[in-house]
Amino acid sequence: MAEPEEIMVGNPQKSELASLRSTLANNREAIAGALDKAAAKMADGRTWTGPTKATNWKSEVDGRKKKLGPWVDTILEQIDEKLKNMPEQVTASQARAIHNEQRTRGY
Repeated sequence: MAEPEEIMVGNPQKSELASLRSTLANNREAIAGALDKAAAKMADGRTWTGPTKATNWKSEVDGRKKKLGPWVDTILEQIDEKLKNMPEQVTASQARAIHNEQRTRGY
C-alpha cells in the first residue's frame, strides 16, 4: 500500500530569508552611511587628533566607511543566491522540522 502524499506548504526558511533580505535592502543606505559622521568629524581636524594613533584611526574609519556599502551588497548577493536555490514549498513535516530548529536556535 502506498504512503499517502504529504501536503506541501510554503518554505518557512525561504520566507524568513526573504524577510531578512527585504529588511537589509531597505536599510542599505543607512548601514552604508553609518560611519559618515565619524569620518567627517575625523576629517575636519577638530575631533581627537594626535600623533600616529589618531592618524591610523582616521584611516581605519575612512577605510571601513568605504567598505560598508559593498559589504551589504555582498550579503544581499549571497542571500539572493541562497533564495534562488531554495524550494518554494516543502512538506508539512519538513516545515515543522524547520520551525523546531529555528526555535531551538532562538530565531
